[in-house]
Amino acid sequence: MKKIIFIVFIQFFLSGLVFGQYVDNALRFSQNFYSGSARFSGMSGAFGSLGGDFSSLSINPAGIGVFSTSEFAYTQGVSYNKITSDYLGTETYDTDYNLNVNNVGLVSSFKLDDVDTRFVNINLGIGYNNLNDFNKNVRMEGTNTKNSIMNYFVNNANDNLWSDSYEGLAWDTYLLNQDTITNEYWSQITDEQVLNPDTYSLFQRKVIQTEGNIGEYVFTIGANFAHKLYLGAGINIQRINYNEYSTHYEIEPTETTILDFHSLEFNENVEVRGTGVNFKIGAIYRPVEYLKLGAAVHLPTFYNIEENYYNVMNSSFDNGDTYLYKSENSKYEYSLQTPIRAIGSIALQFKKIGLLSFEYEYVNYSNTKLSKGKDGYMFYGENDIIKKSFNNVNNIRIGGETRFGPMYLRGGYAYYGNPTSLPDETVKTHRNSYSAGLGYRENHFFIDFAAIHTVYKDETFLYLDNSNSSINTYKRNRFLITCGLKF
Repeated sequence: MKKIIFIVFIQFFLSGLVFGQYVDNALRFSQNFYSGSARFSGMSGAFGSLGGDFSSLSINPAGIGVFSTSEFAYTQGVSYNKITSDYLGTETYDTDYNLNVNNVGLVSSFKLDDVDTRFVNINLGIGYNNLNDFNKNVRMEGTNTKNSIMNYFVNNANDNLWSDSYEGLAWDTYLLNQDTITNEYWSQITDEQVLNPDTYSLFQRKVIQTEGNIGEYVFTIGANFAHKLYLGAGINIQRINYNEYSTHYEIEPTETTILDFHSLEFNENVEVRGTGVNFKIGAIYRPVEYLKLGAAVHLPTFYNIEENYYNVMNSSFDNGDTYLYKSENSKYEYSLQTPIRAIGSIALQFKKIGLLSFEYEYVNYSNTKLSKGKDGYMFYGENDIIKKSFNNVNNIRIGGETRFGPMYLRGGYAYYGNPTSLPDETVKTHRNSYSAGLGYRENHFFIDFAAIHTVYKDETFLYLDNSNSSINTYKRNRFLITCGLKF
């Protein structure tokens, strides 16, 4: 996704607009990688035509009509991430662990057989499902013999694209200087590139730590008609909680490599909070005993988002001088509209032996839209980039379950398509996810376990104006446990 920012830089930064990060966020906050209960996750979320699990309500609200009793469930999760990065021929990796609440839900079922034998029950559901997890640490490092982040600052300063949070910090820490005769900005590092291109080298490291998630608070109503047709609708509130802390570090390999320079450290800190509302409708139809068909439509989520950010620059020089400056805390508010989603599914149920479920989801990310920025800014340029850079994706989820008395074995696979369509894109950011699960169920109690392994790649530029990118491979393992009561 960082390549999107590079394209935005080329087309917009030259006109003085530094809004590439909002294009990146438009995609980040529009993607859902459904999670929730251990049963749901153990089958890779292929529940659109099954229902009967609270997590399924985030995919197809008609799933609430399948419940025949009231139910409460809680899911705790732990994840382990390993991210390997290849930058300038140097391979590094970083890991992290996280605990999180994946799902909590309450369904109340009201039987209506005495009113109309065709109208079996009406159910209400309220709870929470996790839709996207942002927790990860990425470390990229290598020796660059061509350029530096100072090229970015020097070029911006000479092009009259000055920002106090970027070029201003480089100036305050004496990394950016000005020739008063030629009225040009320069730095020790960029001068070294020109004077000694054959011997120039600089060790670079960037660490990006992200935290948070997108959670959905679910309010759903649905009904069961003659155990043939299940209908449901839900109003949902989604919450964005996203923090990104990145540190870019550069140091000369030896004390004499670059005249009057030793090292720099540039920190960017962003905290994003957002609240959105959407509406979902769905249906499940059982034409014959062993077959269930599901369909659902998710209308756009309309977010109001607030970002708070500040940057810090730290420099050190060969003579022992050090400087540290922090930019002012800034806030920016804007709106985001996510694309419509359409989901179709089919499930085969083999009496009490087991089941197979297949699900297809269509999303066109080019319909994502930014708007209502600070001071009336409407993001016309950024929305043009979204139209050109994002595309439609086809997501597929497959799950199965087999029963041995009160014990259940589960497995699944999910594929999430590449959402970008850049012609020179080196890495396709599609995701493959594999899952397995185990469950135990009695009349009034159940407990489920699941393990999910997800693999994907992306390409990250350490800074704009850098022709070198890091290829990052993500391996994410999640372990879930769900406890539930039926009453």
